Order: sequence, then C-alpha cells, then structure tokens
Amino acid sequence: MRARAPTKRETWEDWVSGETTKPTRLLSRDELIAEIRTWGTDVTVSDIRFWEYEGILPRAVKRWHEGANRVFYPLWMAALIMTLRALQDAGMSLRNIAPILREKAQDFAEISNTYESIEASNPGVLHRSFLLVPATELFADALLNQELVQHAHRVGRMLGQPVEHMRLELRGADGKVIEGATYLLNVPADPRSSDSDAT
Repeated sequence: MRARAPTKRETWEDWVSGETTKPTRLLSRDELIAEIRTWGTDVTVSDIRFWEYEGILPRAVKRWHEGANRVFYPLWMAALIMTLRALQDAGMSLRNIAPILREKAQDFAEISNTYESIEASNPGVLHRSFLLVPATELFADALLNQELVQHAHRVGRMLGQPVEHMRLELRGADGKVIEGATYLLNVPADPRSSDSDAT
C-alpha cells in the first residue's frame, strides 16, 4: 500500500535542527547516487523521486549553481537511503519505514557532521561505516527474521532454557569483524515454552 504524500513539501532541512542544517558540503543528486553505489547499494533517480513524492524521504533543497537552479543533499542522506534499502530488503513496508527514517534523521545528520569534521582534519581516520552507526539497531531488528527466531526457540527447547539473545557478527574476507557490524539481537519469547510452563 502506498504511503500518502505529505501536504507540505518538506526538505531535509525540515527533518533536522541546529548545526545539522548546515552541512560542510552538499551533493548533487548524481553525486548522491554515486556515493550510495560505492557502498554496493543500487538506487536510481526514479527511486529517489518516488520516495520523495511519497514522503518516505525528505526532498532536496534547491540552490543556484552554475547558472541554474539545482537540487542538493547532505552526505547523511546517503546513509538514510542505504538504511531504507536495507529495511526494504528485509521485508519491511515503506509505510513502516517512513516514520523510522524521520525519527533517525537527526542522529544520521549529527553523525555525518562529526564524520565530515574529523575527515577534514584527519583524512581516513574513520571508516565510512561510521556514518551508519544510527542504523545498527534498525539493522539488528531487520536481521532477526522469523527463521532465526524459530531456530533460537528450537535450541532453547533442546537445552531446557529459553534463548533471550543472539549475537551476530559480520566479517570481511579477511575474517575480521567489520567495524560497527556486531549486533545483539533480542529474541522474543517462545510461545510453546510459555504453553508448557502453564501446564
């Protein structure tokens, strides 16, 4: 089901406050897409326009540049869009994703400002995954799919005690844990275990 387009055409400036409304650099739409694709996430101009129209994402701001009015985005919009794609791939609907992105926008903007400030004086000190720090909890929830939950419940029943948490680490080709990619997943209670306890 399509989300309803907002009555006000909100830009990314409307989604954040304070110094985060003044990023150190702005990206054109083409530059934004190129940035996202360097992370291995496929996004098109049509995707972004659709999400903006539906109110899933805030719109770009317009600036006069090289003799024309052009649209621009802050770097944190790349992280926001990558989060959107990840949640979408995990099976979450756009209707449910939209309020999550709005709620996390300020966090993404603040992290992005910190990243850009440090990168300006000490290039390469921070890995770009730092930009996705606000999304770690969201990714963890999305990664805990029904199949994993059922497996945890089966193990819990075999061991005679409920499994309440699962630790998930993402590792690179070198076998090392990717920075910021360790998740502690909360496992919901096993309904079968509750039934047996009650009898």
